[in-house]
Amino acid sequence: MIAALLLATVVASNPAPPSLAHWKYERLVDTGARGGTESVAVPPSIYANAQPSLDDLRVVDGRGNFVPFTLRTPPPGPTVVWSSAALTDEGFVPGRYSQVVADLGPNGGVYGILDISTPLHAFATTVDVDASDDRKIWRTIRTGAPIYDYARDGLAANTRVRFPRSTARYLRVRISDPNASFPVDGVRVAAPARSQSESTRYTIGVVPTNRNVSDRTTSYRVDGIDEVPIDRFRIDSSTPRFVRPVDVQTSADGISWQTVTSQRVRRTGPGRGQLSVDFGETQAVHWRVIIRNGDNAPLRDVRIEAFGAPRRIDFDASPGMRYRMIYGNPAAPPPSFDYAQTHSAGVLEGATDVALGPPVRNPGFVPAKKPWSERNPWILWIALVVSIGAIAGIAVRTMANPK
Repeated sequence: MIAALLLATVVASNPAPPSLAHWKYERLVDTGARGGTESVAVPPSIYANAQPSLDDLRVVDGRGNFVPFTLRTPPPGPTVVWSSAALTDEGFVPGRYSQVVADLGPNGGVYGILDISTPLHAFATTVDVDASDDRKIWRTIRTGAPIYDYARDGLAANTRVRFPRSTARYLRVRISDPNASFPVDGVRVAAPARSQSESTRYTIGVVPTNRNVSDRTTSYRVDGIDEVPIDRFRIDSSTPRFVRPVDVQTSADGISWQTVTSQRVRRTGPGRGQLSVDFGETQAVHWRVIIRNGDNAPLRDVRIEAFGAPRRIDFDASPGMRYRMIYGNPAAPPPSFDYAQTHSAGVLEGATDVALGPPVRNPGFVPAKKPWSERNPWILWIALVVSIGAIAGIAVRTMANPK
């Protein structure tokens, strides 16, 4: 009897392999006819219908087989401290490039990465960076660095330029765009960490929700994030000069709020200020930003942008094979492939970026049931109690009659 109970427990805790019908959504992976190692940036829209951890993402080939892959996430590292620069000498040389000079001040410190803020969306170009201590003698420290924003195509974005460590006070940033001026509304620098992940600007909605006269604050609801991992907001306004404390808050239910960070945003002149609010990567259902105005008039035309490091799925594609990404299975366990251990970091970094098609609902979708052991936990407890009781009874009889 004991063996039968234990066998039932084992069977109940090891359900049959899942069916593809249990995944509610799918998106075609645009690999074309080529093969090789492919990389897909997970678009933010997936988070609204997938597990927040993305444990239910899978790649399926044209035959309906699961394809080994790895979900690449930003590696943990030290907090990066950014310093904003004052912008001068902005200009455009027709047919060649746009230019801006960033002044880091007399105590700029050591840095090796530069982040460019621009109001443009959907672009791809290259950047040259020159450094100087006196604005007279310039030395080139980086050429042809790519910056891009392919978010509208479901791919990633990058506005960061890396170069050898420098302590120069001035940086001359030249952005190649022969057809039109490339607007730059901010430049900041930081010392490079051991590894720097790419950062994507996400499309969000900003809704003013409350102007509280008593505590002199203005609140804004941030929509469209849907538990996407976020690590930075950029808060801007048409107000020419301001210094305002800002609280970034999250909530699971839209009622009880928790403060993620409290910082100041400021603009003290053209190209002077700090508009970015950085914090540890956070996922939440609801977000809001509270701007503390004091005795000042509320900021005009507030604009809020959200940034985060995208997740990437890397897998090997065969030429001519069709692939799709499936998701939307709350009961799916985390995938377990050895793909990341069999492919070097260099191979994954060199993977070909590919896009995803629009989401399509699985016409044969069948909701997945929880494992039998989770739906009937009381039976397992009864079996466990009976087993323990039986073992205890045998032990008592054995001690009472050693023969």
